Amino acid sequence: MALHNDDRSQSRLRLEGIRVRGTRGDTAAVADKYGASTLIVALPSPRRPRSASPRPVNWC
Repeated sequence: MALHNDDRSQSRLRLEGIRVRGTRGDTAAVADKYGASTLIVALPSPRRPRSASPRPVNWC
């Protein structure tokens, strides 16, 4: 398992013991190196302005 992060300043960090191995552009090389067969993508939630009400939003 390897993590990617497009923020190069975080390239040496670990999350739950798993090291960030590169950026999005490194995906193929990292997959080959570690024999990965699955890619899971996590995206950050959009930030809500402080003035917005805390009600649920329908994104679909």
